[in-house]
Amino acid sequence: SRSDLEGHDAHGKPVVVFENKFWAGLSPAQPVDYLRRLAERGGVLCFVVPEKRMLTLWPELLQSAQR
Repeated sequence: SRSDLEGHDAHGKPVVVFENKFWAGLSPAQPVDYLRRLAERGGVLCFVVPEKRMLTLWPELLQSAQR
């Protein structure tokens, strides 16, 4: 899956991944694919969401990340 915005290091490896998630649901690959891409060197995964969405999205992200 492709994130909305990524920052890469000098070797082209992602170190920061931003995903805008307003009212659309998570794709089957979110957030697992992003976390896998960051795992090699570490980094930051940031979901940008409206305040009203935070309470519902956080449990979804935690559940999806455990797969």
